[in-house]
Amino acid sequence: MRALTLVVLGLVCVSASAATDSVLDATVHYRGQGTVDDRHPLVALLFDGPNLGQPPTRLIAARVLFENGATASFDELAADPVYLAVLYDLHGGLSGLNIPVGTPLSTYRTEESPAPSPIQPGPGTRVEVSFDDSELFPGKPGGDEPLEVLRAADRGVVEVRMYTIKEGRREEFVKFFEERTLAPQVGTGMRMLGQFRSLEDENLFVWIRSFPSQEERVRQLREFYMGKTWLEDLGKGAGDLIEATEVLLVEPTVRSVMR
Repeated sequence: MRALTLVVLGLVCVSASAATDSVLDATVHYRGQGTVDDRHPLVALLFDGPNLGQPPTRLIAARVLFENGATASFDELAADPVYLAVLYDLHGGLSGLNIPVGTPLSTYRTEESPAPSPIQPGPGTRVEVSFDDSELFPGKPGGDEPLEVLRAADRGVVEVRMYTIKEGRREEFVKFFEERTLAPQVGTGMRMLGQFRSLEDENLFVWIRSFPSQEERVRQLREFYMGKTWLEDLGKGAGDLIEATEVLLVEPTVRSVMR
């Protein structure tokens, strides 16, 4: 599953009750450390194929749930079968942006297979998904299904992160980022390679961090983003200032100075 871009603004927000004319009801249980609320909802996504986020597979429907254990109801689906993915909006304010690395995300699957399982929609069709923080986008830690591009333990993994900051608030974000978020990240073992203001876009902020391997990257991301400091303090502050996020995952070449 490569970078998966979602447009969550404008999606139907549903409560725990199912729709009477639905062809698929999906109940979602999040068992992780975060709290499901208006700012950190659950998101249920339906695709028309098992290769989620990869062409030719398409995202065909999505629902936002503001209560843990709520049911996402879908109707008039233009695909049969469909495939379900669920995520917890750890960072808050997911809207028209790439899912941030480190987001708890899982899929509906049966005991017979670790791959996403097909669901045949129809009146009375119901499924349940329970997930926690053991699976983080974009791969399953410690599993055998990580992206080939992430298999770079011998040369390290580098994240180039590009934030569109809310209009006129970039300097406020720079101060927040440098004074409050750098030290906690370094404390997990992350290497901070630099942060930059765009000279062409006054609302764009770019920063780069690196990890010795994909395994360490997953561990450090989990430690930081599931830690008390982020969940109870920094996450809200970042969400108040960031409009959109893009993440580019790269590995250094043999002669690269930055790694």
